[in-house]
Amino acid sequence: MRQAPSERGIDPHLHRDITELIEGLEFEHQEQERATAEVSWYKEHTLFFSLV
Repeated sequence: MRQAPSERGIDPHLHRDITELIEGLEFEHQEQERATAEVSWYKEHTLFFSLV
């Protein structure tokens, strides 16, 4: 008998991708918080780009 997706759990590749996304967003948020407190020229709408 075939199990429903919710009974099998999340696909390991999707889990890895989501985890990486969360970690990246957390890092960017921490950098924004740091820049807001420590960098005089940083404004709320300043954009940063990461090249990978």
